[in-house]
Amino acid sequence: MKDVVAAAKTVQKIYEESSLHIEYCEGFGVSKAEILATEEDNACTAYTRYVLDIGHTHDFLALTVAMAPCLFGYSEIGEWLLKDPNTKHKDNPYYKWIVNYGHSDSYSEAVKIGRELLEQKVRAAGPDRLEELVDIFFHATKLEKDFWDMGLNAGAPRASL
Repeated sequence: MKDVVAAAKTVQKIYEESSLHIEYCEGFGVSKAEILATEEDNACTAYTRYVLDIGHTHDFLALTVAMAPCLFGYSEIGEWLLKDPNTKHKDNPYYKWIVNYGHSDSYSEAVKIGRELLEQKVRAAGPDRLEELVDIFFHATKLEKDFWDMGLNAGAPRASL
């Protein structure tokens, strides 16, 4: 049940994140209806489908490892941006996002819970699973990086089939 509670907290955080992201988009003039009607980028599809595939074909530990780059990455980036005087100011249109991921109690708590759960599960799994879990983490991290690059590549021509 402890794992279920931890997972429920993660789902709650995803819900809060989604609301924040929708609010941001609306502030930039993009409605929720437009968001829902927009075709998903290939990088987003690749990453989310990989996580879903791991969840359907592996166990809870593997799924937790596949989601770890996202959970930890947002926290690391938020903390890094908070330390940068060029981004840490209230006139920055992304300031609320930066504070949410870099300093908010709820996200910090979600990261803490996620890290503790992951470390506990990995220790219990033992060294026999280490190579498999490292491979999952490595691949998920590459896909997470591509997800972030998606914003940098916005507007670039998409390859067609």
